[in-house]
Amino acid sequence: MDSKLNWQFHVERTSMKALRCLWACKGAVGKSWGFKPKVIYRLYMAAIRPIVLYAAIVWWLKATTRKSQTWLGKLQRLACLMITGAISTTPSATMEILLNIKRLHIEIEAQGP
Repeated sequence: MDSKLNWQFHVERTSMKALRCLWACKGAVGKSWGFKPKVIYRLYMAAIRPIVLYAAIVWWLKATTRKSQTWLGKLQRLACLMITGAISTTPSATMEILLNIKRLHIEIEAQGP
């Protein structure tokens, strides 16, 4: 928690931690070599996404702010681009629908009371 007790530092630090893990995995992915999309999807859902969702029941209210949604959206967008292999101008919402992945801030808000 930060000195203002508003959880922003936690959201940023957790998102950066998950991004570092995702970038480490990105080194093993290429257009014509590396992990297959199914493996990347499973890796994201089983290893990286839980990093962000851990203890979200405590700070779920912070996920409603625009700044937090931006941090979480960047993480999910990178994961979707890695999984689909789509070009960088593909809308995030389209990739999330194709992959059947809920947005992170919606998943976090669902954990609240």
